[in-house]
Amino acid sequence: MQEFYDKLKVIFGLGQILILAFVSTCVAFAEENKISTIDIVTPVWEGITNRDGTGLYFELLQMVYEPVGIEVKIEFVPWARAVKRVDSKSSDAMLGSYNTVDALFAKYPLDTEYTAVVYKADSLEKWKGVNTIENKAVVWVRGYNYHKYLPVKVNYHEVNRSEQGWKMLVLGRVDFFMNSLSAINRYVNRNKIDLTDFRIKIVLVKNLFVRFAKTEKSKKLIEIYDSRMKELVEKDSLRKLYEKWNAFYPDFQSIEK
Repeated sequence: MQEFYDKLKVIFGLGQILILAFVSTCVAFAEENKISTIDIVTPVWEGITNRDGTGLYFELLQMVYEPVGIEVKIEFVPWARAVKRVDSKSSDAMLGSYNTVDALFAKYPLDTEYTAVVYKADSLEKWKGVNTIENKAVVWVRGYNYHKYLPVKVNYHEVNRSEQGWKMLVLGRVDFFMNSLSAINRYVNRNKIDLTDFRIKIVLVKNLFVRFAKTEKSKKLIEIYDSRMKELVEKDSLRKLYEKWNAFYPDFQSIEK
């Protein structure tokens, strides 16, 4: 009988060793696959992605990721370069993209963008909606690719900075300058532009999203993002943030339905 109990002790001991080994392997695997950072590339947009790390998008992502132990790392690059970095999977994500391109996107948007055109008041007798810009010369920042989303064809030009677009408009080299309404307003206020001789009209309204690289890490980041955003929206924790940065509050409730 004693020999029987001794064998049981051996079997029990081996079982404990196997269990401990299994648990250790699981813990090691979990630690190895734990996400500790999200690497963001983005241009500088005043009030949205400020160079000092403040702004609507940065603070929103910090609210989403930092409570679950993920550090938001930021690198400032031009828009076209940000696209290349994400498409090549050398960065995790970029900010402020339409969700109609070949990439990974979360369900919840960052923002609702009102895209507008600026034109000289004396260049048109009457604004007839977006059809007014059909076949006209329109300039925007390189990489924004508004021509892919407009319902009419335009003769578009691209520049590296919005200041160049404004200059082309003022000099009469193009008929319209196109940008987000918030960016146009910021430029006007910062440069104290007298709008008496200009008109501003909205031509597109679309949600903007975090654009993720097509990786397994991104799929996990998206799952976390949507889960945390759902929680923040339900607690109404985001409204003050949008008010702080004078931004339009997206229709998050329609996403919940």
